[in-house]
Amino acid sequence: MNHIAGEIDKNIKGLIDVSDLNQITDKTNIILSRSFALYTLKCVTDKNYDELKHSITDGFNDNGIDALYIDKSSNTFYIVQVKWINSASGGPDKGDILKFLQGIKDLITFKFNLFNDKIISRTHEIKTALLDSNIKLKAVLGFTGTHIADDLVVLINNTFNELNDADEVIFFEAFNLKEAHRCLVLGLGGSPINANFDFHQWGKNDEPVKSIYGQVNCLKFVDLFKENKLRLFSSNIRGFMGEGDINNQIVNSIIKDPEHFFYLNNGITILAKKVHKAPYGGNDRNMGHFQCDDITIVNGAQTVGSIYEAYKRNREPVEKANVFVRVISLENCPNNFDKRLTIATNTQNKIEKKDFVSLEEEQHRLKVELLLDRINYTFKRDESSVVPDERNYDLEEATVALACFQQDEDFSTLAKREISRLWEDTKSQPYIVLFNKSLQGIRLVKTVNIFRYIEKRLKDSIVLGNEHDLMILTHGNYFISHLIFQDVDKDILFNPNKKMSSEFFIHLDELIEKYKKHTISTFQKSFPSKFPPTVFKNASSVRLLKGNIYSEVNKVLPGQTLKLFP
Repeated sequence: MNHIAGEIDKNIKGLIDVSDLNQITDKTNIILSRSFALYTLKCVTDKNYDELKHSITDGFNDNGIDALYIDKSSNTFYIVQVKWINSASGGPDKGDILKFLQGIKDLITFKFNLFNDKIISRTHEIKTALLDSNIKLKAVLGFTGTHIADDLVVLINNTFNELNDADEVIFFEAFNLKEAHRCLVLGLGGSPINANFDFHQWGKNDEPVKSIYGQVNCLKFVDLFKENKLRLFSSNIRGFMGEGDINNQIVNSIIKDPEHFFYLNNGITILAKKVHKAPYGGNDRNMGHFQCDDITIVNGAQTVGSIYEAYKRNREPVEKANVFVRVISLENCPNNFDKRLTIATNTQNKIEKKDFVSLEEEQHRLKVELLLDRINYTFKRDESSVVPDERNYDLEEATVALACFQQDEDFSTLAKREISRLWEDTKSQPYIVLFNKSLQGIRLVKTVNIFRYIEKRLKDSIVLGNEHDLMILTHGNYFISHLIFQDVDKDILFNPNKKMSSEFFIHLDELIEKYKKHTISTFQKSFPSKFPPTVFKNASSVRLLKGNIYSEVNKVLPGQTLKLFP
């Protein structure tokens, strides 16, 4: 407590805005609390105080929110509450936690009238972030105590389970006194991280730079990450970026197929000041025990963080999974070799699932077919970036439009939740349902044009709606497009000679208004307390919503032939 108070006194309190405290005689405790909020934010974001100082929202009528920070580099929205506990024991009381949880709910449902001017002045910034379908929210409870009471942990978990669904977008982090002090120590340089690794099927290079490589059990990285997550990546260009499309794939690979994780992952690169092999085992390459001094991970931060996330869900598959690890010793390296290595290992061109589509013959056929009509269709990342218009179309937009067109709502849900899953295997479903020999280039263009028209109409109307409707329409855009596609004249799409007339667009406008209205009203009845981004990424919720809308408009659900989700 004294060490942290010293850090606050020396480096933080002078940065705190106290202009709203002119009428208060004793400002000490308020300044201490705001300073600790800034300190907490620095530790969880790894940003500097000057960059974060304007994020403090603590004050009268703050509705339980002491700091808000939007990290655009990681697409993470930090929502912070802190409690300075003088006894340095226990944790926040139930009233404080309830206020924080309610403040989060009010914030994500745009109830800005319940907050102070510091938050109201950032309304546009907050709305923009919350309307971003890729944003992740991290709620951080900082306190100078030891733990949160068990019954309050249950309360917190229940609240976040309610806000989230199958696809998590809001995460909770408890930042206690131990974590606060560890952050301070790391900021001062801290103790070096020394680690022992048991390598299976290992090999080595002695020249020109000493290194060892092989398989290491994933469980080894759980405690390493938990105890050293800031310093462990101190030499890397970035730390663990949290859960997202790619990292969720890593987590799922470990949990669903641990025996093959070694083959499915690119591995981890570690720098060490010194590397020593223990004598037992001799020269047997099946197993080697190595002591590695002062290590940092320079490539593989997302893998290590994802291993820890998988462990939190299920320990057993993590125990079964191995990962490729390379440790490079810096004992006799040239000057700045560690920096060169960090840059090189992080700037190779990353291969994405989308890139493998470039080998698929139907994409090449579509490109040629459209070129004959003087239309450019882009499906490779090395092709020049073009602005989508009536002569330019791309793979991602085509995939979303075709997914929304499908009779099965799972396609549009997957496009919203994790579009790369639609390209996972170009030889099987769901990819071959979207792209196959029956797909004519002109139908692809028409489908995209209808999707673009719907998107534009939705965006134009979003400005006029209230905040909650705005969030439903923004995050439900693919779902609404799916509903509309089911009612459009299919002959328009499948008959290459049939044009989209003015009458067609008049009817399309009617469908847009119809399904906008029903999506908003049915959502509010079906999910009165749900956070819209999680609903539209959850297959069972989307199925329920579609069924309820069809009941409302007296339309029968068609028979389903394919489900992408269990």
